[in-house]
Amino acid sequence: MSLLLKDVQYTDQGSYHCTVATHSRKYDETVNLFIPEPEYPTVYFDSVTSTFTCNSSGWYREPKVQWTNEKGENLTDQSETAPAEKEGEVYKVMSVLKTSDLHQQYICTVQEGDRKSNTQLPHKWEDGALSLLSELPCHEVEKSECKPST
Repeated sequence: MSLLLKDVQYTDQGSYHCTVATHSRKYDETVNLFIPEPEYPTVYFDSVTSTFTCNSSGWYREPKVQWTNEKGENLTDQSETAPAEKEGEVYKVMSVLKTSDLHQQYICTVQEGDRKSNTQLPHKWEDGALSLLSELPCHEVEKSECKPST
């Protein structure tokens, strides 16, 4: 017995009860469907080109990327977003924002329908390195060391 669900959405998560009856026997199974959340966007800063690269994967539909600053101004037109790539059953997306103003806070938001995930970047930069707010990892880019700004 098997159950195949296509075009799964986050709202499909839950228990499914399957019953198959033959002439001689009845089969009952319960399947619990767990749908993992997509990854938080990770953002890398390249101090040589003054660009931020935002990556996220684990999306079940093709996601959209939006860049904003701390004032809520949409900066997406200043970015280049590659078409989302499908990896197995999920999508990954990458977007690059070029900026000359390192005194602003930038926010990369990845959204699929009503699912939204974002990463806010700090106001302060130290030697071209970045430290992300919350529990998100800090990544080394272009040999810049990630150090918390003070």
